[in-house]
Amino acid sequence: MIQPAMLSRPPEKCPCLYRDADYMTTTPTDKPLHASLALLVLIAFSGTLAMHIFVPALPQAALALHTDSQTIQLTVTVYILGLALGQLIYGPLSDAIGRRPAVLGALCIYCTGAVASYLATGIEFLIAARFLQALGGAGGLALTRVIVADTSRGISTTRSIAILNLILLLGPGLAPVIGAEIAGLFGWRTIFGALVLMGLITIALATRYLPETAAPSGTLNATRIYATFRDLLAGKAFFRAITGGAFGSTACYAYFVSAPFILTSEMGLSVQAVGYCVGSTLAAAAAGSLLTRAIVGRVRDRLILRSFSVIGVLAGLAFLIGAITDMLTPVSVVTVSLIILFAAGGLGPVAIGTTLRLAGSNVGSASGLYGCFQMLSGVICSFAAGLFTDHALGCGLVLFLAYLFCFIQFMRLKEQ
Repeated sequence: MIQPAMLSRPPEKCPCLYRDADYMTTTPTDKPLHASLALLVLIAFSGTLAMHIFVPALPQAALALHTDSQTIQLTVTVYILGLALGQLIYGPLSDAIGRRPAVLGALCIYCTGAVASYLATGIEFLIAARFLQALGGAGGLALTRVIVADTSRGISTTRSIAILNLILLLGPGLAPVIGAEIAGLFGWRTIFGALVLMGLITIALATRYLPETAAPSGTLNATRIYATFRDLLAGKAFFRAITGGAFGSTACYAYFVSAPFILTSEMGLSVQAVGYCVGSTLAAAAAGSLLTRAIVGRVRDRLILRSFSVIGVLAGLAFLIGAITDMLTPVSVVTVSLIILFAAGGLGPVAIGTTLRLAGSNVGSASGLYGCFQMLSGVICSFAAGLFTDHALGCGLVLFLAYLFCFIQFMRLKEQ
């Protein structure tokens, strides 16, 4: 459960979200608001699931829409871009109009984009629809972190964010498996039908159970938003936390895009075996997040960040050496990937928590910036790995450099 700080009075009571208190006020005697972490997880997962769920159906959709493989892949690229840009919008927007309206609006946009994707008759329309869907999905990623920051403090924030961070890592692993099953049984359009259904269920639950967790300012000024972003990024500690956390938590995207080529083309594994190999990394990410939940508050945040980043550096170096010496095997590839995902799952929650604390009252803007940096670093890592014809070498080099940068940033970060 999320333990809140003192908040503004929400618009209505909800017995599922409040315990022993009718309303929340701003006095020190207030009793706490208990928001459902499961609902926040569902909201965040809807955005990440749609990122890669369409990947297995790309050949099927390309054939149906009479386009080539490079063009159909843009439907994934624009979704990631939409997630990055969209998260910049929702933080300031939620500060102005409130968290609840922003979340519900984002979910409606998400469903609209999914419906448009389902109805698409041409590749241009599908690309535009996917971008619209991503703009909606971005709201879930950015605002769930903000709501956690609104309704918790310190250790409780980090522990709750550990679960939300795990969802970001679960998406690339679970989504292709789900998408392959749906597309294989019912066709590629049904994937978007399933996303519409998921979005509508999430809207219904959010309408019923999601309270307002912050008093809206009522003002939204583009100049002020830019100034807030500029001032946040000008802070050395904030910049180190956000860049180190972004690359540390999404460097694994280089592995996700390289693994099918390494394990199938270079090592001869079947497509099904590759799916299990990639899926097994989810357990490592979960272990890292759960370990952080257990030790936060007992171990200094800076030590946690440095320790997990060192683990990532060593794992990336091992992968790189194995690629250079041509000593990689399926077992060694999977082993290193497990270590990488363990590090990503462990450092992410502390990096996010540190970033939000450094933002002061600008948690909405900070959350949007963090989400944007995460998506952009994921794009950079996956794109850089794809530039190499030797997929193992490219993956190892990107993993090593990304975690080395992450380690350097955290070494320069002072304890908050």
